Parts: sequence; C-alpha cells; structure tokens
Amino acid sequence: MRISSPDLLQIDLGHLVNNKSRHDIKILVGKDKAVRYGHSQILAARCPYFDAALQPHWKESSDGVFVKPNIEPEVFDILLRYLYTGEMTASPALIPSLIDASLELQLTQLAMDCDAIARKEVNAETVFPLMSVAYRHSLDKLWSTVAEYFDINAECLLQRDEVLALESDVLVEALSRDSLVANELTVWKVIVRYAYSQNGMDHKDCPLLRFPAWPSRMKVKVLEDETGRQVATNDDLNLSSDDDTSSTDEDAEKSVQKTTRTRTSTVYLRREQYRSLCATVQALFPTIRFASMKATDFVRCVEGTRLIPIKFCRRVYRLYSMPLNFPNDFAPPRCNASTLLPLDPWLELMEKTSTFRRCHRAKHEGDHSKLKMLYLASAHGFSAKAFHERCDNQGPTLTIASTDKSVFIGGLNGMSWASDCSWRSTEMSFIFQFKVENMASVSFIILRYQDLETFNNPNHGPMFGRKYELYISGVS
Repeated sequence: MRISSPDLLQIDLGHLVNNKSRHDIKILVGKDKAVRYGHSQILAARCPYFDAALQPHWKESSDGVFVKPNIEPEVFDILLRYLYTGEMTASPALIPSLIDASLELQLTQLAMDCDAIARKEVNAETVFPLMSVAYRHSLDKLWSTVAEYFDINAECLLQRDEVLALESDVLVEALSRDSLVANELTVWKVIVRYAYSQNGMDHKDCPLLRFPAWPSRMKVKVLEDETGRQVATNDDLNLSSDDDTSSTDEDAEKSVQKTTRTRTSTVYLRREQYRSLCATVQALFPTIRFASMKATDFVRCVEGTRLIPIKFCRRVYRLYSMPLNFPNDFAPPRCNASTLLPLDPWLELMEKTSTFRRCHRAKHEGDHSKLKMLYLASAHGFSAKAFHERCDNQGPTLTIASTDKSVFIGGLNGMSWASDCSWRSTEMSFIFQFKVENMASVSFIILRYQDLETFNNPNHGPMFGRKYELYISGVS
C-alpha cells in the first residue's frame, strides 16, 4: 500500500517560508539588507548555492548570516517560496530579475522555466531588461526572441528612456544588427541621447537633438579653457585612428557640402563635456549604416557635432559622392525588409515591365503599404520549419533572396504556402531576377510566369516550378 500527500507537504512547508520558528540562518537581501529567515537543511537540499555555502569552510556557515545585496527582497521572497514549495508566481516585470537571481543561486531549472516564460512575455516594458539578462548570461534563445522584437519595433523603442539604461555592450550589439528596422538618423539620435545620459547630462533637453530645420546645419563649438585657448576637436584629442585624409576625400566633402551651404545652428560645449561625449560616441557610432543615411541629414545633423572624427566624416562624404566605390570597412546597408529591399520601389519596377502588366494588371491592385515581413532568415532561422511556421496560410507572398551583394532572385506565390506536399498553381505566380549595379541602376527580368506551379514541401522553403526552377532547400 502506498500513501502520497504532496499537496499537504507543500502546504506544510509553505508555512515555514520566512518563518522565525526554529530558523537557523538569516539572509540579508537587497541594498537595505532586509532580513529573511531560512532553515539550513531545507535550503541545502533544494539549492546548490546554499548546499555549498553551508559547508564548514564557508565563513557564512559559521555565523549563519548570508548577504545577497544583488537580489531585491520581492525577488528573493519568490525564490524562497519556490525552494520550500516548488511553486513560483511572478509578474512579467520581475522575470528578468528572477533569471539573474536563479543563476546566481545555481537554480538552473528555475532559470530555464523563467527563460521560457520570458520568451512569451516580450513587450515594450520587458524587452530592455530581458536583452540585458540574455546578453549577460548568453541565453541564446531568449536573446533571439527579444532581439527580433527589438528589430521590428526599433523605431518606437529607441525613443524610450529605458534604452539609456542598457549596458554599452548590449546597446552596441542591438544597434549592430542587420535586421534592425530603423532610420539611421534615429540610431544617431539614440547614440547622442545615450552619451548625454551616461555622462550625467540632461538627455531630455539635449541641444544636439534639436536638429535644425532645413536649410540650417548643426555646428558645435567647444568653449575655451581657463588659459583662453580654443579647445581642440576630437581628432586633436587622439580619438581618431583613421589614416591621413586624401585630397580625394576632401574633394568629396566639398562636393557633398555644396547642397548644404547655409546658416548654422551653433551649440556650445565645455571642454569636459565635449571630451566625455566624444569618448562615449566613439564606441557606438560604428553601428550606424551611413550608406543608408541621407547625405543631407549627415551634413546637417551629424558632421557638425564634431563627435565623429573629421577624417571619418570625409570618408563618408566620399561614399556619398562615389557610391560605386563602397569601402570594405564600412558597414553595408541593413538586410531587413524595410531597408535593404524597400517593397514599393521593387513593385513599382515590376509594374513597369510589360510582362508584369500582362500577368497582374487585373489581379494585383493592392496597397503596397499593407505588405509586411513574415519571415527573415537571418532573424527567424535558416530552416524550412521556421519558414513554414511563419508563412503557411498567410495568403499571397513575395519571396526575395540574395545570391551576392548585387543579384537578387525571388518569386511571387499567388496562393498561400502550406505543408501538405501539394502542387498549386495560379496565374498570379511568377519568378524573377533583378541586379543592382549601383544605387541608381537596377535591371529587372521576369524569368517565368506562364503555368508556374508551387510545391508545398514541409522539408524545404519556397519551391517554384515543376522543374524546381527556383527553390530554397532547408532542414525542418
């Protein structure tokens, strides 16, 4: 005969949580050292950290007092109840702190459970603390989830003050992502705000963010020091490691600036402020994809701040004046659906071809702005499973893939994708190729549009044509 009463055991042990009755250890938690009471036998049996800490060679084991200043009282209370009863109840806002505390106390299973919960609760309030936790502890699945949310909502999230609390390494990692969907001028703005915040300056009243209305330009002047001398710019402060500026770069600078020779909006900074802002910005500005920033925005709002080395600025001018000579050490445009391949220009280009008009004039009259990204391999994973999870039963889809930096292939499926190993056909489907010679020259060819069928294979990505004229293989 076997009798089991786990519920009663859980209830009885729950009565001992933070109970002074027969306690033999104290835990001082948080910055204010709030007192929590524990029972060494229970904690040692349930928690690897306390099992090791209660050994005779540990100092705390002799006086029975443990100090955990990194764990807030409300978080430790949840952990204590979990250790006694096996139950854990917490609001989404506390999940990041719980993951931190669980890993500190070596509660691996609880940390994994919190990780799984966190991936379902990502929102504007939790994304920043979750990014910090995921990056700090190398939680790959959690980082992938929160980074994807951040990428898609970056334009709004970068306006929030919470982004200024991120560690510098985390912010660099987030802003460096190819799949980030944000205007590069927005990225510059958050870098300036972050520099102000990190150096104890008022980021809410930042004069460098009062970008002048057209046609004015931003210009920063550094106040003279106590001796009356003009303070040097960042190049003279040895904050730049660029090679000597060539005459070609100088010519490019003059060429680009011809369009913005207007009055300036001057901001004055003290020497100490200027030095500290430069030091912070130096670590962050390489995350900006200057190739995607408008030249007029760069000249009016970025270059004049003098927070970026002048020699680097001249190389940017050269990029704008000669886009075909793209420098190898410059970050390329981001590879997301809104920046690398803006949908409207490509669709407009398609519609200008006679083949497209014959195929689609009567059938493709939708609003291009309603198109949305369903699947991005670099963000969602290079697998057939990820593709079908996001694209099946979604209606007509446009597929675009790159073979190198200048050649793109793709297809339009006029029906929904599925995972039922079926062939489907519609007059709306076709496959195409376009080649980008430079920013202004694009060639577009429809490869096939008559009797084109699609195959819904759950073990592969999109498949076009009975002879598999275009398909993307994958492992489910």
